[in-house]
Amino acid sequence: MPHILVELEPLDPTTGERVTLRAASADLREITGLGDQAWWPAVSEMPTRSMTLFDGDFSTAVALGTASLSLQIDRLAKQYANARRLFWPSAKITIYRGEATDAWPWPVWFKGKVDRYDSKANKLRPTASVDTTALDADLLNRTYAGTSGAEGGEDLKGQVKPLIFGRARNVEPVLVDEVNSVFQFSGYGPIQAVNALFERASSYGAPAADYASYAALVAGAIPPGRWATCLAQGMVRLGAPPAGVITGDVDGHKVGGTWPRRTGAIISAAAAIASVDSAFIDSASLAALDTAVPRNVNVVLTDQTSLLEFAQRLARPCNAQAGVDWTGRLFASRISLDDPVVTLDAQARQMPMVVENSEADVSPPYSRIAFGADRCWRVHSLDEIASPYTLILVGPYDAERIYRQGNIADVVEGDGSTTRWEYINATPAAGIFPAEGAYWTLLDDRLTGVLIAYPDGTPVAALQPAEPDATRGAPEGTYVADRLAEQVIADAVATLARVEEASEHFSQLVTDYLKTMLLGETREGRAQGLTWMDGEHLHTVQRRETRERIEGDEAIVTTISLIGAKSLDGASFILDVDAVKVSPTQTYAERDAEISASLTTLGGTITANYTALQTAIADEAASRVTAISTLTAALATETSNREAAIVTVQEAVTDEAGARTTAIADLQSQVDGVEADLAAQVSTLSEAISDESSARASALTTVNATLTSHDATLSANTASIGTLSTSLATLTTTEADHYASLSASISGVSATVTTHSSAISSLQGRTGAYWSVTTNTSSGATAFISARAETSPGVTTSNVAFGAKEVHISNPSAGSGWTMVLRVAGGNVEIYGNLKTTGSVSTPNLISNSVTKVESTLSGSTRTSNGGWYNVLSGAWHTFTLDYAADVLVLFMGRANYIGSSSLIVRMILYNAAETVIGSVEGPSSGDGAYMSNPSFPATWSLSAGTYHIGPQFLADSGDVEMRSGSGVIVFIRYK
Repeated sequence: MPHILVELEPLDPTTGERVTLRAASADLREITGLGDQAWWPAVSEMPTRSMTLFDGDFSTAVALGTASLSLQIDRLAKQYANARRLFWPSAKITIYRGEATDAWPWPVWFKGKVDRYDSKANKLRPTASVDTTALDADLLNRTYAGTSGAEGGEDLKGQVKPLIFGRARNVEPVLVDEVNSVFQFSGYGPIQAVNALFERASSYGAPAADYASYAALVAGAIPPGRWATCLAQGMVRLGAPPAGVITGDVDGHKVGGTWPRRTGAIISAAAAIASVDSAFIDSASLAALDTAVPRNVNVVLTDQTSLLEFAQRLARPCNAQAGVDWTGRLFASRISLDDPVVTLDAQARQMPMVVENSEADVSPPYSRIAFGADRCWRVHSLDEIASPYTLILVGPYDAERIYRQGNIADVVEGDGSTTRWEYINATPAAGIFPAEGAYWTLLDDRLTGVLIAYPDGTPVAALQPAEPDATRGAPEGTYVADRLAEQVIADAVATLARVEEASEHFSQLVTDYLKTMLLGETREGRAQGLTWMDGEHLHTVQRRETRERIEGDEAIVTTISLIGAKSLDGASFILDVDAVKVSPTQTYAERDAEISASLTTLGGTITANYTALQTAIADEAASRVTAISTLTAALATETSNREAAIVTVQEAVTDEAGARTTAIADLQSQVDGVEADLAAQVSTLSEAISDESSARASALTTVNATLTSHDATLSANTASIGTLSTSLATLTTTEADHYASLSASISGVSATVTTHSSAISSLQGRTGAYWSVTTNTSSGATAFISARAETSPGVTTSNVAFGAKEVHISNPSAGSGWTMVLRVAGGNVEIYGNLKTTGSVSTPNLISNSVTKVESTLSGSTRTSNGGWYNVLSGAWHTFTLDYAADVLVLFMGRANYIGSSSLIVRMILYNAAETVIGSVEGPSSGDGAYMSNPSFPATWSLSAGTYHIGPQFLADSGDVEMRSGSGVIVFIRYK
């Protein structure tokens, strides 16, 4: 028969120390002296222990194990006379179990701390739970110091360092050194590798080197666009500051020469990081978990957690539970049954024994379950991804929609799952269903049953039921399971007929029953109605209420037991000073001891200060007596001196009175003379005031006349402003007319440029020469062309016609400065840019909105299209530069030659300096079988300062079309 030995350590509140008590379950000499200790036979009831391992789901963790037993206080008092005053909450308890013949030490059967207890008469009944203090240790126990370098800046001070286990994808590191672009993925020792590094989801390629320390990493020469690692400290460094989000694929924490990747091994490695003693870890159960579930996992930790919480989190996806056993060790175990069929007998007549049963609410059944695997730890938003074009989510795929590069569409598959696709073709298109190829690429695939397998390797998809009508049209002789299909159908038809017949009979029975119940309710039925409430019997309601109250009371008792407990005599409440904390890390007893020590120190300081104060007071009293004596003598001397001074003052006052009488007489005579002078001055001043009043009246008359004149002038100015506003409106209308005139003249320019295209082509290759164009327009029209003179000595005059007026440019000089003499005779002309002159410029009637600059590029060879877009110019485009913001008019000029029967389409594409398309305009189309010999059309853009490229293109749908030499574009620039 097994026996029990119990060891307890309650607190004696009088001495403030814990007492060790030992009890045995039997009074046998074989056990009461084991281990050279006295074990008193004080256990009156054998202990019981319990632990909830599984609640039918994996949403909750394993409950802590508990144990309870009964002890005789009077027998414990034989060990410790003051046993009745002992404080039991938080007392350590260890229970050993063994046979009387077993040698010491016995195996530990339970180890924990007392949560609560009941005491009545001589019986003490403590209830204890497993002690998890060691396993509640923080896993992330390293923080950044904020002292710069590898310890980060001030903004990182106190932040826990990250930790990575396994092979984690797309992890965002911590920027620890902004100056040197150093990032840290994991900060708890060496890591296995950094397989790839990305900036805005774009790969950096392979690392340049691996350095042994942070110092070496910072000192290393890393070129821009490259990166290096310091695996010893889980760090990487970039050769230049990043421009976006940095992520990496990381093989995480290493333990010596091994790289833990499975659940059990990772939990063991985490225990070592948290400095948890191996005695608290059931390593065998963790190894067994890895054997049962040989799958690699990965996890990234950036927020604080305890070792126990971390282990429970990792175990649940393995259909396992991690918890603490009855001896305080961390274990992990899968829920498994040897027999797939288990009978639960509510009468408790067979194992496993049912101790209680009740009806409870259940959650609705699952129709679909989504599992996560191989997590992407940093999911980018679309604006965080490097792309040559803008990425846009456009929602479900629509066959009518035109898709462009960067559009991302979702496709709902037949099974209800969704796939995501990106349109990658440069040509916008509609009606092309997403499929891997030239137009679409797959971003997110769906999860299928083929990827999920049972333990024997059978895919889930292979065991799915047949789709509806899967056997429709099957020939005779087809088997359904182990029977012919026609037999199954015949049996089903016969069964259906029997069901219909039984259904009619059942309907009649139900009707008769309802008539009976509704027309004659019995007393018993009414009584039952009174004993049921909201669909539940009152007995059930009462039992649930009782159970909930008991659970609530137990929760209250559990909470109160953490604070203390009632004394044995029931007259007071004893506070557990070792359990109650005044801060997260300091108990009441520790704080009390700290305060006591402080008070002792403070008492000594006060005594010393008091003694010094007494001495100072005595010294001050002696000094004060001396000072009083000195002051008394000084006062006597001062009194004598002041009496003598008073006599002297009295004599001086007498002398001063005589002197003052004499002075007053003299002053009176002087005042009499001053009064006479003052009267004369007052008379003179009165005359001056009268004269000033007359002058001021005259001046006011003059001012009034001036103001009247100014008022008339102001009225005249108002009328002038009105006239000026009318003139401004007229000027605006004139500018609008010039715009209209410019548009009307485009067709004339087109015809003229076409006529002279051959001449212009022949001048393309000449350097330092000249070219000129003469434009004939109809009456009232205005022509805009440019004239250019360089270094040719044969050019003496170039004329530029603007409407009916002329601009004469004479005597051009050679040189890079383009110095010239310009004379403008009449006309409406505006000159922009850096114009250098050596003579005089006459500009009598300048206006704005004039064409400032004209450029052109025409092809020197024939280009051919046969089914795709082709460039008109051999150089692909014409490049022009704007010094300021401007309105730009581009004229497409084409000379087409049809080799076969085809339709012709022309267009112009505008690029910025980075050669990115920023605009396009499509011109006329000839239509199938029609001919368009000289296609031309304008396009306008309002652009800011910078360099731009304009690319004219043409497309022949069928057959060949040539765009002959001399085709191209003319660019008109009007600076704003």
